[in-house]
Amino acid sequence: MEEEMRCIPCDDNCVSCDEHECYWCETDLFLSEGSCVSVCPDGFYGDEDTNDCEECHTDCVTCSGPEADECLTCEEGKTLENEECVSDHEVCPIKTYRSDDGGCYDCHPSCESCSGEEKNECTTCAKGRFLTTQRTCVSKCPGGFFASRLSGVCEACPAGCLQCVDAQHCTRCQSTRKAPLFLQDGQCVQQCVRGYAAGQVCRRCAAGCASCMRNATHCLSCEEPLLLHKHQCVEECPPQHTVRDGECQHCPSACQECNPLGQCTGCEEYHVLHEGQCVPDCPESFFEDNELRECLRCHPDCALCDGPNNNDCDVCVDPEATLHNGACLPACPSHTYRDAITGECQDCDPSCLTCYGAHAGSCTSCREDHRLEGHGHCVSSANKCSTRQYADQDGECHPCHKYCHRCSGPGKSHCLSCNQRHLLLSYYEDESGQKCEPCHPSCQSCVGKHSHECLACKTHLFREGKECVETCQHSHYGNTDSRTCEKCDPSCGECNGGGEDGCLSCALGLIYLRKEGRCLPSCPQGYYHDAAHRTCEPCHATCRACSEAGGRCLLCCRYEEEEEEDGDDASTQQQDCCNCTETRGECVLSTNLAFRNEAEEEYEGNLVVFIIASILLVVALVVVVFLIRRSRSKSTPPDIAPRGYEKLGSGGYGGGGGRHGGYSSSSASHSGRASSSGGRFQESQLVDIGERRLGSKDDDDDDDEDEDIVYMGQDGTVYRKFRYGQLGDDNEDELEYDDESYTFR
Repeated sequence: MEEEMRCIPCDDNCVSCDEHECYWCETDLFLSEGSCVSVCPDGFYGDEDTNDCEECHTDCVTCSGPEADECLTCEEGKTLENEECVSDHEVCPIKTYRSDDGGCYDCHPSCESCSGEEKNECTTCAKGRFLTTQRTCVSKCPGGFFASRLSGVCEACPAGCLQCVDAQHCTRCQSTRKAPLFLQDGQCVQQCVRGYAAGQVCRRCAAGCASCMRNATHCLSCEEPLLLHKHQCVEECPPQHTVRDGECQHCPSACQECNPLGQCTGCEEYHVLHEGQCVPDCPESFFEDNELRECLRCHPDCALCDGPNNNDCDVCVDPEATLHNGACLPACPSHTYRDAITGECQDCDPSCLTCYGAHAGSCTSCREDHRLEGHGHCVSSANKCSTRQYADQDGECHPCHKYCHRCSGPGKSHCLSCNQRHLLLSYYEDESGQKCEPCHPSCQSCVGKHSHECLACKTHLFREGKECVETCQHSHYGNTDSRTCEKCDPSCGECNGGGEDGCLSCALGLIYLRKEGRCLPSCPQGYYHDAAHRTCEPCHATCRACSEAGGRCLLCCRYEEEEEEDGDDASTQQQDCCNCTETRGECVLSTNLAFRNEAEEEYEGNLVVFIIASILLVVALVVVVFLIRRSRSKSTPPDIAPRGYEKLGSGGYGGGGGRHGGYSSSSASHSGRASSSGGRFQESQLVDIGERRLGSKDDDDDDDEDEDIVYMGQDGTVYRKFRYGQLGDDNEDELEYDDESYTFR
């Protein structure tokens, strides 16, 4: 009994079954007579909903569904037509189709075969034509399709293609303003890869460019290991640049070198490194290390210093402290006193142990072997001479020079110290107080041999702190009146005077206006910023404002970029730039009204007036010439005499015949103008048998004899052409010509 209750697995691919058959199959399989099959047997089709093999229509051997028009193959004696099985005697011949009335009619000439209600519902096409989705046969497929010679059908192009040669190669893309597509390597893409868009086509970037824009050399990124610098791919960045994210980034202002974070690591001349920036001077509590060219922190006792130690202070942090040899002390040591003005500990006179002032008469105590005399002087205990005396070799006392406060001998002018308002020139008293030692070469007067112990400087030098220098340090200038080094205006980097108009270079972030010697945050009107030299340079005289293109009113045109851009953008740029190849900057396009100034407008106005005046002057001259010529033609009419023809006698020209009374047409009618042999003649029928009578060239007033011309008619009759008119009538309009011929009877 236990054996009969065992679970036995179903057949492969069967989900549910009993010992006899399967009831439910796995996905993609169909249940057929208790078994799971991938393809149903003939006469059945796979129902995707039930996963069962269902029977076909009785007309079908195999089918795709239960209906009569879903057959795939037919039994013998029947033919598949439009997925239906019809008897062979019902099938129409090739290139015909069966209509609703059961008749067979010719397909459209473009069809190889057809079926349906109309003759142009093709199923296959004739050679050279291709079947469309509308079941028509065409020689050229519509947009978005290509002619497949393998299938004879117009097949769809890849997505986004407007035209293509096959399923893999587009020749034109479907593009709209909202969703532009670009053709690249036979594919339609939304963005060019390693190329730039020129119209609707992607063109490749220059070698080394990973991406570009507008043209092949305007790189946006570079292939490794190249670096991007000003839209060009370079092997290494130029000086004063650092690499950040594959691109050369310019270091901050005044940096000679910097790190990828934009922090300076080296500075230009006249600048020093401070906390990653290059500054012209170290701030308070810092000093400049000349070897490292870096600002280092002062000792905590120092507010200002020139070194790192506690004895390098220039100013103390504690205002009550006293400064002695660079150290900040609570009180001045012996041999020194506190200067009430500077707060520094100054040396006492060498004769004093302690004192309250610098001169020899301000001692409050004396060294060993010295004694304090009246008026605060310390003298040698062995020296019996008074303060203003000296002992000679014999020990006798002699008075000092009148300007000496103290002297040592061997002469009265060998002063150790001077009276008030006098200085010991270029010398100082040694520690023994017995002789004078020369000052440092830079000192005019001094209290010691070192350069920082000067009391006054030589004429050509300036006092800087405790020293005498020929040139003041950066951001300071030599005041020729006080002969001291004084600080420049805060706007100046270097200067030659204390005002804001005495700058020679500028502090960080300011621009130098050379003409006025001032440093400004931006250039004034009529100047442009020369970024390379950090100066304001004057624009051309025709410009009210200008850019960096060498003082031109506008930037130079960049024709290579304009050719790649659309026409509208190019025309806009053309209005906003100068043709720098043909001008020197003076010629500015007049279409850009923003840069037109009063000088240009005045010049153009004068030019228009000049052109109009010139045109009016020419018109006036033409009118005057016309009137003069017309006046002359009326006052001196041409000498036109009336002409006619005169028949000559048989005696020849100039013989007895003479002139027959100057025949007119009216006189000819009275004399019976007719002839049996003559008749009329045309002037073209006359033969010239004579020449004009030759007369004197000076005889222009002869009675028209030079106008008489002799002719002979074809019948031999001789004529002379002459002018005639009515006697006493000078009206030129009444002149006539007599061209008739006459003969003698």
